[in-house]
Amino acid sequence: MKATEIHILETQSTNALLKTYLQEGNISDFSIVTTDHQTEGRGQMGSSWSSEKGKNIACSIYKEIQGIKITEQFVISMIVSIALIDALEELMVPKLKIKWPNDIYSSNHKIAGVLIETTLNGAEISSAIIGVGMNVNQKNFEGLPNASSLICILGKPVDRSYLTHLILKNFTKRYNHLDKGFDYFQKVYESKLYRKDKVSLFKGEQIGKVNGIIKGVNDKGQLRVDIDNKGELCFNLKEVQLLISS
Repeated sequence: MKATEIHILETQSTNALLKTYLQEGNISDFSIVTTDHQTEGRGQMGSSWSSEKGKNIACSIYKEIQGIKITEQFVISMIVSIALIDALEELMVPKLKIKWPNDIYSSNHKIAGVLIETTLNGAEISSAIIGVGMNVNQKNFEGLPNASSLICILGKPVDRSYLTHLILKNFTKRYNHLDKGFDYFQKVYESKLYRKDKVSLFKGEQIGKVNGIIKGVNDKGQLRVDIDNKGELCFNLKEVQLLISS
């Protein structure tokens, strides 16, 4: 079955809608669902993603997976994050970084987030639904001091359809190099990691509020941080917060 592109005006969640199409047998590898308005967008760990209608990108990509063990599933997150950087670099967006695990920043401002939902087959990943939310032509982010958009950064509107094409193109290209292995993608990912090797302020139940230095990620996708007076510790999502001033 040929990969399909489905666009609808409004939906609660492109990830949820893609799952419905998948159950109906209407979705194939590398297919993508996009919408002008996602009313119940979600981020990591259930956090919300709000967006003005017709201004931003909300899309979900379906990918059949072979040869990725559950223990190595963070490679999917790395590939997606790197592909988003690739796409935005084609638009000359400056100072692009990946804030662990897969938020995309320009300078100190968040412009995109990713939500990946996987399906398992034994000890391996069998498929993934990759949701991407990106701030494109929205100018106001009330109550979100660290958020920004491409129009704010570049000073001009961006064609959302063209950018979606760039995202899918670069994701396909990066995924087709999966045979390069986890270590290759880890090296590329870490080279783009936000605040890597810089003293930053962290907060977490295990550590309180303390200075530390991001050193990278381990093979489980945990964040490696050299914490003052504690040495290097590894954190799962939501176990540590990087405090960012606006």
